[in-house]
Amino acid sequence: MRKIGLFFVVGFLSFINVVNALDNEKAIIEQNILYAMEQVNDNMSDHDKAMVFGVYTQLGNTYKASKYDQSYYSVFLEHNSVCAGFNDAFRLLNQT
Repeated sequence: MRKIGLFFVVGFLSFINVVNALDNEKAIIEQNILYAMEQVNDNMSDHDKAMVFGVYTQLGNTYKASKYDQSYYSVFLEHNSVCAGFNDAFRLLNQT
């Protein structure tokens, strides 16, 4: 009975660590998206906003496969992405 209880506690603590790590990743992504959004204003044309977002998604990122390279996660979290990830990040920024 003790071994099962200890296994449960260790498993639960591992789960908490995973949740905390995911929360940290989410916070980093949200911070990077907010920073990108601060680079544009309502006085800019849609074309100008798209240009800013296009440049933003390219700067500070490397064209390289990564864990989430097919998603905006790779651009805002890992700073390594491929075409699909850059496109997803650009799409996300233009929808907000």
